[in-house]
Amino acid sequence: MDGGIVTTEIPQRVDVGIVGGGIIGLAVAHELAERGREVVILDDGARPGNATHASAGMIAPVAEADVELPGLCEFRQWSHQLYPEFVARVEERAGVDCSLRRDGTLLVALDRDHAAELERLRDIMRDQGFEPQPLGVKDVLDMEPGLSARVVGGLLLEQDDHIDQRVFMQALRIAVERGRGRVFDDVVVERVAPDGVVQGHHTRGDGRFELECEQVVVAAGSWSNVGLDSPGAELPLRPVRGQVVRLHAPALLRRVVRTPDVYMVPHAAGELVLGASVEEQGFDAQPTAGAVFDLLRHAWRALPGIYDLPLKEISVGFRPVSRDHLPVIGRLQGRVCVATGHFRNGILLAPGTARLLGQLLCDAVQHALLGHFEPQRFAQPVEKTTNG
Repeated sequence: MDGGIVTTEIPQRVDVGIVGGGIIGLAVAHELAERGREVVILDDGARPGNATHASAGMIAPVAEADVELPGLCEFRQWSHQLYPEFVARVEERAGVDCSLRRDGTLLVALDRDHAAELERLRDIMRDQGFEPQPLGVKDVLDMEPGLSARVVGGLLLEQDDHIDQRVFMQALRIAVERGRGRVFDDVVVERVAPDGVVQGHHTRGDGRFELECEQVVVAAGSWSNVGLDSPGAELPLRPVRGQVVRLHAPALLRRVVRTPDVYMVPHAAGELVLGASVEEQGFDAQPTAGAVFDLLRHAWRALPGIYDLPLKEISVGFRPVSRDHLPVIGRLQGRVCVATGHFRNGILLAPGTARLLGQLLCDAVQHALLGHFEPQRFAQPVEKTTNG
């Protein structure tokens, strides 16, 4: 794909500098550029473990409803509602079909333990205002004939969507560069000062740069507090590793299928994405045989036809997780804001995060949801409980 604009020199001044070129950074850049701001994205494109690249592209407010945290359910649903219009604007600007698919998620049980887990999840989903549709064995197999005879039942989550996030990332970049933004993916940011000055160096050559910004958004995922001298350096943020397998599987599934053990996401280009492990291994980007074996084994139990499929890729991503498992969005200090900590919901929460920061930076409006996610919550002392 042609990005449209080729830029080689970082300017000296800009309205908004964004540190990080993943889905969150690009979504925020697109929102601000659409609002008339000059935007520069600074990213180290060679860094392994980019969470967006390794994800499956699920936009799943219902399937992810197993996590109940203050404000997160409302945020997921609101961001999900923004998606169709958000994608339409990107497609119009970029001239790229982003393949947003609105087929729902099929949650499948393969044994009694799975069936019990589906019942537990169904109760949680209903408590959050969703109405998953119960399915018998015949219903499940009529919808997805390739599934195993082990199936004992399922739930249809009609509200869930998915997108080929790699195509969407390319389209977002084109849209940003055809608007009022520029993307540099060969730089390492070393320092973000409260007065909006950003300093770093190029990864190709010895050149250094200094960029004066009216506002800065740190959206560097799991690296938002690592190797970066900034007001967010002390944020309680850590990487959680996820391993994902990609197979060549044209038309094997029609929609996203999940069991309690694995998810399987078909993309229009003929890929089937299997994920994902959840591992506390720091920034170790090396794939492991055990995690890949587990993904393939769980997927094969549900979808036996994968056995002979060509293996295209094994990828590793580092999901950014805050201490309380909520996103970290809002003003850090001075001219510096942050947008990170989205854990498993980075794709889903991208348009909502962009809208929150667009309102904050362009309209000086603090949406009510930001009260749940503002970084200052970590500066508050932890309350101690006493007995008696």
